[in-house]
Amino acid sequence: MNKIDILNKIDEIFKNDEKFMSLFNQENKSKKKPLIILIVLTIVFFVLSIVGFFGSIVFFKNSLLETVLRMISSVFFITSIVLFVVWLVKNINKNSVKNINKKYLAVQQFRGDKTSLLYEFYIKNTYKKVKITDFRIFFNEKIHIKQNQVTGKYEFISIYASNEENYADFMINGLPAKFYTDLNSNSSPTEEYSKNILKSYGSRFELMIFNYKYANELKGLRLIKANSFDPFYQTESELFNKKFDININPNDLRAPLFLTPKFIDRVTNANTKDMLEIGVNDYLYFLGDSYSRKYDDRFLPIGILNYINIKNYSDFKEKLYTKLLYDIERLSYSINFLIDAL
Repeated sequence: MNKIDILNKIDEIFKNDEKFMSLFNQENKSKKKPLIILIVLTIVFFVLSIVGFFGSIVFFKNSLLETVLRMISSVFFITSIVLFVVWLVKNINKNSVKNINKKYLAVQQFRGDKTSLLYEFYIKNTYKKVKITDFRIFFNEKIHIKQNQVTGKYEFISIYASNEENYADFMINGLPAKFYTDLNSNSSPTEEYSKNILKSYGSRFELMIFNYKYANELKGLRLIKANSFDPFYQTESELFNKKFDININPNDLRAPLFLTPKFIDRVTNANTKDMLEIGVNDYLYFLGDSYSRKYDDRFLPIGILNYINIKNYSDFKEKLYTKLLYDIERLSYSINFLIDAL
C-alpha cells in the first residue's frame, strides 16, 4: 500500500468529522484578529514617528517644538518596534488558545474510533501473516499539558495519567490480544562533574496474547538473550543455545511444549536487536525495547502524536501517517516472534 492511499484514507475518516476539523479552523480564527490589530498598530505608530521626526525639522527647526516632536516621534518609533517584537513572539510561540485546543485535538482524534478504523484498514491491506480482526485503540482522555511559567507556552508532558496507558485491543487468529507502546528515556553524565548529559530515548512495547493453550503449564517461563554461562535447558540447535537462555531446568518435560522446532527456527533467524524477552504469565507475551540518541515522536504510546508541534491539518495528517507505520511495524516485529507458539 503506497503513501497516497493511506493519506487519502486519513482524509476520508477525519475530514468527515466536522467537530474535529473545526479545531483547526478555530486555531486560524484565534490568531487572525490579534495579528491584524498588532500589524495596524505597528504601522500607525511607525508612520507617526516618521511624520513627527521630519515635521519637526521642516516646520519647527531650531525651536522648542522641534525637540518636543522629536521626543514624541522617538516614543512612537520605540512603541512600533515593541509591538512588532510582541507580534513575532506570539507568532513563534503560538497563542495559548491554540495550544489549549491541542488537548481537545487529541481527544477528538480518538472519538468515534477514527484512529482505530485507520489502523484496522492498514493492517487488513498490508499484513497477511496472521488474521487480525476487531482492532481498536483505547485512549485515556486524561491528558497532561502544562504551561511553562517562563515562556507561557503549553508543553506536552504525557497523554495518559495514573499509569493508564493507551493500548490496542484485537483478535489474532481468534485469540484476544493487547499491544502497548510507551515512551521511556534515561540519561547519565558523560563525566562525573560534566554538565553535558548523554541521553537515550526509547520505546518499550509489549504484545500479550490471551487464552494461550499452555498458559497453566508454562506460567513463569522466560526466554531472554543468552548470558556467557547458561545452566538451563539446551536444545538441539547450537545457534539457539548461544543466542538465548530459557529458565527451564535441563530435565524439565515442559520444554518441548514451548520450544518446538518451528519456534526455535524462527527466533534463531530473527533480528533480535529490539527483543527483551518472550514469556508466559497468564498469557503469552513478547517484550521489546528500541533506543535512539535522538528524541523521536514515534516512541509515544500507540496512536499518540506530539500535538504541540502540529500547526495545521496537513501537519496532523503527516504525523499520523508516520506514527501508523511505526506502530504497525512494532506490532509486526512482536508477532513474528510468537507466531509459531500459537
